[in-house]
Amino acid sequence: NRVIESGMEALLSAALPMAKAFTQSLSSPGGAPLKEVRVSRFDPVGTTSGDVGTLLYRISEDPKQDVAVVFLGGRKFVLQDSDAFINGMKSRLVVMLNSEDAATTFRLENKGQEVSAGGNFGKDVKILGKFCEEFREETYYLRLLLLSDWPVLIFRAYPNKWEVYLEALDGDVVRLLYGSRKPLPEEILQEIAKYEEESGITNADKMAKIQSR
Repeated sequence: NRVIESGMEALLSAALPMAKAFTQSLSSPGGAPLKEVRVSRFDPVGTTSGDVGTLLYRISEDPKQDVAVVFLGGRKFVLQDSDAFINGMKSRLVVMLNSEDAATTFRLENKGQEVSAGGNFGKDVKILGKFCEEFREETYYLRLLLLSDWPVLIFRAYPNKWEVYLEALDGDVVRLLYGSRKPLPEEILQEIAKYEEESGITNADKMAKIQSR
């Protein structure tokens, strides 16, 4: 089946074992032992949004220490399902995992601006914005991008600060940014331009590096 063998279904199939291992590891020192991790899809195969949202629920011997991991949950989950689900979890931990990779992707720093301002009579922006505020602390972030023809890595492991690295022409790693908040793409591009100017790097230099790979 083409839907299952490609795109988001392929991503889910490849990444689900890692997501399950991550969910199993979510225990505090001295916490209740793990009983099992239950996996269930809340976005059915072939849904029009393309989302493949999956719930991984870590069941502990103490139910108060159960943990829910929402893997590849997109805007559809937030707008339609999140409020009742999170309220039902009460004081238990809820983790949003790889929401930026969902088909209906959203970024916390955009505060709901990915949805139409008039959607659901203007309520969708408020719902997504409220959700982004509740989950604003990104505790672990690792993403490799290609910006202005440079391989760029964005990294953060709470409580440490945000770091942005660039792979230089000679293969060395250069730190571009280090700060307390997640950098915007335009801020990274500004630092790249500054780095190129200070290092005397031309477009021809970058193209030669690309062609040599």
